[in-house]
Amino acid sequence: MVGYSEVERTSPSVAFLFAHLRALLESSTNLLGALSPNSSYPLIEGFFLSGSGLGLVLGDLYPLLLKSQIWFKSVREVLRREIMGFEVGSGDLERGTSSNVGGEGTEVDTATSAPSSSHPPALSIARPFHALKEKFSLKIEVFSKFKDRFQFPEGTRARLPRKHEKACVFAHGEVFFYEAAFPCGLRFPVHPFIMELLHYLNLAPGQLMPNLWRIVISCMVIWTTIVDGDMLTINEFTHLYRLKESKEFGYYEFIPWDRKSRLAADLPLFFRYWKSRYFFMSGDGWETLSDDFWGVVPRLLHRWETPLLAKERLELESKFNERVQATVEYVRTIDDFDELIDPRTLARHCLGPEPSFYVLSILDWEEKKREEEEPLSNIGQRKLRFTDKEKEKEKEAVERGLSTPALGLEEGQAASPGVSVEEVARPLKMQRVGSKGKEKIGSSV
Repeated sequence: MVGYSEVERTSPSVAFLFAHLRALLESSTNLLGALSPNSSYPLIEGFFLSGSGLGLVLGDLYPLLLKSQIWFKSVREVLRREIMGFEVGSGDLERGTSSNVGGEGTEVDTATSAPSSSHPPALSIARPFHALKEKFSLKIEVFSKFKDRFQFPEGTRARLPRKHEKACVFAHGEVFFYEAAFPCGLRFPVHPFIMELLHYLNLAPGQLMPNLWRIVISCMVIWTTIVDGDMLTINEFTHLYRLKESKEFGYYEFIPWDRKSRLAADLPLFFRYWKSRYFFMSGDGWETLSDDFWGVVPRLLHRWETPLLAKERLELESKFNERVQATVEYVRTIDDFDELIDPRTLARHCLGPEPSFYVLSILDWEEKKREEEEPLSNIGQRKLRFTDKEKEKEKEAVERGLSTPALGLEEGQAASPGVSVEEVARPLKMQRVGSKGKEKIGSSV
């Protein structure tokens, strides 16, 4: 180890810097290394000799050090109150703060603004993420089977949260995922299009509502089906859907710009307890890395951000607009939107691994269970699907005994294999139709 005297002799500028840092820490900091409330932020000119090259370096590092200190103090206060059992207040965690330091939002950075060398960064009004209120409930036994069910690649390291870790506050170098994203079609390694989309939106994976995953992946399958295997572009997707902030701060969802833009239908109405079931990823194999084939692929964000929401719809060039119109026409022919995120479908479209024997056995069991739960009273029934006469001119009938699911009386309700379905034009004055026997669509994850 090199002694201080040796450093002082060979690098006097470095020795001068550390001597002044030591004096500052001994005189004006608390036990955790943060400046005392009555301490002022020192001038960086006091830490280097005149004419030294350290001045240029410190001029760039100083704002980052101050920003890290602000972040550390805010997270420390949140964890302190969590341990003491207090509810997180609105001033405990700065807006946009999460697991790592240094990420910048597309809106004005609410944690800090770029400070001068001699003034502290200014703080904005704080607003805590809703995820801080959620208590973890995923058990290790369930999670072990979950990794096999969704075929996590070798080399990945998945762990459950430690005590006091939250969805938006966790160790550096890891990425957070909710369990509910995988039944909605997400698979490792994360596809480059998804990584580019999240980078474009400035969102971390954990900020997406479950149905958002289902919308994105369903669109990817639809595109590769009708556009000769070509992948959906970000411009095409943002032309169809726009990002919307959830009522629970920190989460976001996609909504179509208009009715014609809604490509993914029959979405589940709810996911039970999904905010309390999550895990952290690190290691290899769960991200698609940049290479000669994929080119430059942006890495997934670790930190939760506050993105900028689009206010105007993006207009497409004629070539891409034709592709969008072709997908809109194709979606009208889809009977079962659940098939779009089936593991076998994902594998055919290179969006997931080939299902293992374990996964196939689970799929067979689930199909048999659905058949057994079909009530005998439904066999031979005839149901109607009402359509707008101007929009739907073609009529189609599903013959008795077909196994292809069809839509029931309301959009999003699957009819049984033994039910014949006929489309009729919607009358001008719609009478109330009985809803006996309907099942509420949901998902328990």
